[in-house]
Amino acid sequence: MDSSLRLRAITLNLFLGLLITLATLDPTFCSGVSELHCIQSERQALLKIKQDLIDPSNRLASWAVDGNCCQWFGVVCSNVTGHVQELHLQSFPPPLLEYFSIQAQYEAEIQAYARSMFGGMINPSLLDLKHLTYLDLSYNNFGLIAPIPEFLGSMKSLRYLNLFGAGFLGLIPPQLGNLSNLHYLNLGVKVSDLQPVTNKVTSLSDLCLSHCNISFIPTTPSVNSSSLTTLDLSFNNFGNTLIPFWVFGHQNLVSLNLSANGFQGPIPIHLRNMTSLRHLDLSHNDFNSSIPNWLYNFSHLEFLNLRVNQLQGTISSAIGNLTSAISIDLTSNELGGKMNESKEMELLNLGKNRLSGEITDCWKNWEKLLVLNLGNNNFTGSIPTSIGSLSLLSENQFAGSIPSWIGQRHSSLIVLNLRSNNFFGHIPKELWQSLVIKGQVREYSTNLQLVRTLDLSKNYLSGEIPKEVTSLQGLQSLNFSFNILTGRIPENIGDMVSLESLDLSENQLSGHIPPSMSNLTFLSLLNLSMNHLTGKIPSSTQLQSLHESSFIGNELCGPPLTDNCTINDAKPDTGKERSKDSGGREVDWFYVSMAPGFVVGFWVVWGPVLVNRRWRIGYFQFLDRMGYKLSCVVGKTW
Repeated sequence: MDSSLRLRAITLNLFLGLLITLATLDPTFCSGVSELHCIQSERQALLKIKQDLIDPSNRLASWAVDGNCCQWFGVVCSNVTGHVQELHLQSFPPPLLEYFSIQAQYEAEIQAYARSMFGGMINPSLLDLKHLTYLDLSYNNFGLIAPIPEFLGSMKSLRYLNLFGAGFLGLIPPQLGNLSNLHYLNLGVKVSDLQPVTNKVTSLSDLCLSHCNISFIPTTPSVNSSSLTTLDLSFNNFGNTLIPFWVFGHQNLVSLNLSANGFQGPIPIHLRNMTSLRHLDLSHNDFNSSIPNWLYNFSHLEFLNLRVNQLQGTISSAIGNLTSAISIDLTSNELGGKMNESKEMELLNLGKNRLSGEITDCWKNWEKLLVLNLGNNNFTGSIPTSIGSLSLLSENQFAGSIPSWIGQRHSSLIVLNLRSNNFFGHIPKELWQSLVIKGQVREYSTNLQLVRTLDLSKNYLSGEIPKEVTSLQGLQSLNFSFNILTGRIPENIGDMVSLESLDLSENQLSGHIPPSMSNLTFLSLLNLSMNHLTGKIPSSTQLQSLHESSFIGNELCGPPLTDNCTINDAKPDTGKERSKDSGGREVDWFYVSMAPGFVVGFWVVWGPVLVNRRWRIGYFQFLDRMGYKLSCVVGKTW
């Protein structure tokens, strides 16, 4: 018994001694934090890779000779061994133009992206990273003349390889077929034959061959992988007009993207067995049938994109069976019918179809709807109050006044687009109660950071532009053109400091351009044409750099117009000019000053005479002498 206790005590002492020794050797041991140091040979390999890369924005500044490569930009090391396991050297292009309210902003993003791209060549020292499992070189510019390096086929540990948009040119090297552990492959280069790669790599779960200029898909299976869950063949130039049959054999697919390939005919019936799909994209093709009823039974489907086809017929009420649907896009087809309610839907895009009639008041159960596009249809009547969130209701035939409840219920609006309808009357002030949070700009800046675009153009709106609109200091695009708005441009419009696009053209606005407009330093698009504006254009670098077409159809002068105001001597808007414009009579200050001048002059002369007795006696004696001399002169004359 004593020996057992003695053994336990010895074991405990040894364990405590080991802990003390570890804590002495590595002070970070007790805190649970230990800094990983990368392998020396792998650091040298990374430095050689950097030497052959063109890095215009100096993104690899942390890649220094004496640094710990596990802490370098884009490098991920193993937490156990310290070996480099991942290289994230991709660049980040901006979203598509349609997501920008201002084209100039999109162009600026493109320029910034161009400056950030890596170039040069990929050094073969990459092979020294023998434990690398993840390599992302996408969206760069590796010369547009260099092929994909063949030595990548020797990196047997790779599980993830993304070369999409990297600038490589030429065919896929067959050596990539040796990457037997590869799970994710995204190429984005010209493909002449899929089989040397896809038939040999049987571990693939994600295969992305978008923009590969594939001219022909063989009818026999090209992907020998039962584990495939994602297949993207979008934006190619297939000679086939039908989807190859082997695609339908992958019934475990969760995501299938066949967009922009020129496929024709009806939506293939063989898709009906792929009920595991969560994402199906058949957009930008030439499918010309109705939406098949079996598609409405895909209960797992979350994203359905059928936009820009030639689909006809009506939208079946069975679409309500897509209970998992988050986004449905049926834009630019020839569909009619109506939608059933959905509690999970976040995005519904039915624009550019042939939907007509009044919108039913049934939207209160669309609990998660964030974006709704019903634009470019033939809807009539008024907007129902139950619509949960507005994004695009443009280019329909809605009539009546703009509902005031839009401003009372929708404090999270991102885009409000009601252009090209038949709305009339004044712009409701209640709209700004939502957007401005009852006039408190501070709350607006914290609670409504996403409000960027407001478009009420091409309606029949009248009255003055509400001055409250100038409190929307985060707004980037404002369009009130092609209405019958009157009055003046709000004086403090210069408070909208984020404004990049302002279109007030084709109205009946009058008066001068507010001087505060010169504060809009981000303004890249301005259109004030075809109004009744007068006077001189305010001076600012931004306004004078715009084209003169922004101001035509008014009575304006000054740069950028050729009339430089020297003839009419136009002056800025003053109180005097405002009295004229408002029908008041001009005041001549010369006559106004005569009365007080007479009073002042009278008391300056007569005040001392009346107050001082000596001055008064002297003054009358002076008058007596002057009278006597004057009588003598008159007597001698006669």
